[in-house]
Amino acid sequence: LKVIGEPILEIFGNSNPTMEEDKGPLEIPFTVSGAEGGCFSISVVSSNDNLVPEDVNNLSIDGFGTTYQPCLPSGQNSQDFKLIVTPPENANGETMLTVAVEQGSQRVEKIFYLVVKSVNDNPTISAIFDETTDENIPVDVTFVVADVETPVNDLHITVESTDTNLIPESNMVLTGTGDIRTLKITPAPDKMGDALITVTVD
Repeated sequence: LKVIGEPILEIFGNSNPTMEEDKGPLEIPFTVSGAEGGCFSISVVSSNDNLVPEDVNNLSIDGFGTTYQPCLPSGQNSQDFKLIVTPPENANGETMLTVAVEQGSQRVEKIFYLVVKSVNDNPTISAIFDETTDENIPVDVTFVVADVETPVNDLHITVESTDTNLIPESNMVLTGTGDIRTLKITPAPDKMGDALITVTVD
């Protein structure tokens, strides 16, 4: 009668690891060993599919997906692996990860929590292209602003001109609410030339 012992699963590092939003991938090393060596079945499950989907691009064992069945060479009874975790962009929160190892009828698992800390992302502004207008003719420039955490109506928008004789700052007027904004630029009377206009959102 051959009795197969229970496999041993050892996870290294912080027992409940943390990472910052958009800073992945996080690699968590672990070792699987068993008195009989041979083949194992390794799996990992995430309790929060929005934070860590069970997809090879977000959660895998050595890049092989959430299930892996390695076989150890003859005479070797342990092997190192990596759990690779990559949350989606801008995702934060907490998930419970369960790593399980099965060999024959024996099963062992380890459960731990992964915390992804929220990071304040910079606001964004759409591309604004060069504009040309005739003397004494105003021009409207429309652009889009966005922010992952901050409501768009709370964003602060400023504009600057490199030539205030041509484009006085009082002649640049912002209008609009929500994500779509319009900048009306009115050149100074009877003036011609070039000015660089900088639009900043924070």
